Amino acid sequence: MHEGKPLQVSLTSSTKKAAVRVARSAGIVAKNVLKGLRSVQVGNQLQVSFDAPESLAGERSKVELLDVKGHVIATVSAKALSGTNAMTTKLPKLGVYILRVRVGSQQLAQCIFVK
Repeated sequence: MHEGKPLQVSLTSSTKKAAVRVARSAGIVAKNVLKGLRSVQVGNQLQVSFDAPESLAGERSKVELLDVKGHVIATVSAKALSGTNAMTTKLPKLGVYILRVRVGSQQLAQCIFVK
């Protein structure tokens, strides 16, 4: 739905009336979104970074590494900063893992392969 563009509405043949309510837009819905989850293996450490908006600065951030069964292998916590955040944890043994980042009520996750 965009201003100035027609809104298509489908009605059944038995429908006699339709009510349309127009409300003021709430603005940007996805304002507090985490972005850019990255991980790099450096020696025996896993460096994790992500981008947090200014609205999440100061919130508790938590990076978790989970095995494929969902068991937490490693956890690192800190206060989130506006912009790029970086954390380091011990590199687990070879395998497939889920990397999850939580800041406030937001979260990002991705699958990683440790070689």
